[in-house]
Amino acid sequence: MATDTAHPGDLRSVSIDLLVPNVNNPRKEFDKASLRELADTIELHGIIEPIVGRPDPLDKKKIEIVLGERRWRAAKLAKREKVPVVVSELTDVEALELMIIENDQRKDLRPIERARGYKALIDQGVTKEEIAKKVGKSLRTILATLQLLTVIPAVARALDLGLISPGHALLIARLQPDYQIAALDACFHYGSFDRKKHNAADKLEDLVDVEDAEASGVMGEKSLREWIQENINLRLKDVPWDLDDAKLLPSAGPCSTCPKRSKSNPGLFGDLAIDDEDTCFDPECYREKKAAFVEIQLATDRVLVKQSETPGADPKEPIRQLSEKTGHVTPAPDQKILRSGQWLPAKRGSCKSVEFGLIVDGDSVGERKLVCCDQSCKVHKHKLQARAKSDPDTPDVFQVERLNRHKGNIQADRKRLGRRALAIEIVDRVGAPLPIGMLRIVAGAARQARRGDDEQILYLLGIKDYKSSTSKVNDLIEGGSPCVVTKVLVACLLAKNVDSYEDKKEREEMTEAGKAVGIKNPHGILSREDDRVHKLPSCVICGCTKETPCNDQWEGNKRVPCKLKNGAPAYDHACSTSLCQAEFKRREAKAKK
Repeated sequence: MATDTAHPGDLRSVSIDLLVPNVNNPRKEFDKASLRELADTIELHGIIEPIVGRPDPLDKKKIEIVLGERRWRAAKLAKREKVPVVVSELTDVEALELMIIENDQRKDLRPIERARGYKALIDQGVTKEEIAKKVGKSLRTILATLQLLTVIPAVARALDLGLISPGHALLIARLQPDYQIAALDACFHYGSFDRKKHNAADKLEDLVDVEDAEASGVMGEKSLREWIQENINLRLKDVPWDLDDAKLLPSAGPCSTCPKRSKSNPGLFGDLAIDDEDTCFDPECYREKKAAFVEIQLATDRVLVKQSETPGADPKEPIRQLSEKTGHVTPAPDQKILRSGQWLPAKRGSCKSVEFGLIVDGDSVGERKLVCCDQSCKVHKHKLQARAKSDPDTPDVFQVERLNRHKGNIQADRKRLGRRALAIEIVDRVGAPLPIGMLRIVAGAARQARRGDDEQILYLLGIKDYKSSTSKVNDLIEGGSPCVVTKVLVACLLAKNVDSYEDKKEREEMTEAGKAVGIKNPHGILSREDDRVHKLPSCVICGCTKETPCNDQWEGNKRVPCKLKNGAPAYDHACSTSLCQAEFKRREAKAKK
């Protein structure tokens, strides 16, 4: 006859209240719906596979569950008083191994829970190699899975929501935190990303609208691996410093033994290195080492220049500092770092001006090059625009071109407001002459052609809430009345006219559209809006307003409209865009002279 007292190795029917869950079970979350389904099955058929347990180390009268916590929870839902249990004498390590092996075979186990299980075994003294043998997986897989414990919250949340696959997460987990957020963003935007955006982002919602992400999907795991190889991997083959140098950056130690290097840690990074090249996976440390190496080179050069000042020594000029960024104008007299174009690669003896230079900015930082920096050299023929000498505050030609393009974009934005006002009036007057089925098909096709303009479409429809804009437009097409679907169709077609940089042609087309829906004076709507925009306070340099801002300013991880310096209530001078601020200061300085 079965009793409530459990004996090791025996199959017993045990009171459900004697069982306690194992705190070391890596599985922490149980789906309520699937638990309810299992409870219904248990009510009909009972528990077919017994629970496995061991005497509780803290209370020998109770049994600690080793295998079958989900069955135990479902049995409680089914209000079972007793459950079948096989009790064995197991050590902490043996019990943990059983849990890990059983859970590892389940498809519904969350990857992070699997990683927690491996970590618990390691804490008990089990090596990574032993874990790989016990669960039947490669060491590389075990190492990569353990890295999931280092993912930032945004990656963990995207994985939990099913927006990215475990394969995506395993690739991202091997990167440093700053680059995890960039890689996650690249997943949703198919490779495009902006480093400024990721400075302070740690929430998934900072990067992407969850509903939109579910609808549009992410790039594949193979594409993500290639993106990491192209954008984050840093080859160590040609770096100018010694990989065994531990003094270059004492806080990081030598590259040769760094665990974030592919050759030092092939089990974790081997598949991410291109053609098995020696690769660094810590960009921040890489940049710091480059900067430290350059500083050492410059400090050594300063010592040599100082020694050359002693009587009898050969004179020595400071080494040229070079940047790989392109320069368009002749260098200023006091310019310390010459840009590419202001210096040209040269061969020894090719001209009288050949000298050594040190690259201090660019991909080849720390590299010494033979260069010619003589702007009048007839051999190397520097092709640069002359810098204005009469006014040192005059911007170079390149900056003028950038500012003119910027001003042109702002003027185009201002003219869009008039076209948008007319478009809103046209959409408002639209009826529903087509059958609803055909309307939905045509509107869907028009919307697909203008994918990416969902916010503009919603604005034309009078909807100012842009959250989940993609799904909102889809909902209007699929569930709206004939009149609403027709308005969506027309809004999709007009979005092109509103967003275009062309003004004259678009106004003509929209004027005809306005007349077609019964607007007597479409020109009047355009003129009234133009007059209103003209009266808005604007930047004195580029002409942007609060309604047509520059939109290239950043606060932490968020892109924000340009704003006034010191938070002034009106545009009384230049906006906060760097181009306008530089031009405003130049004009002020010139006026004082």
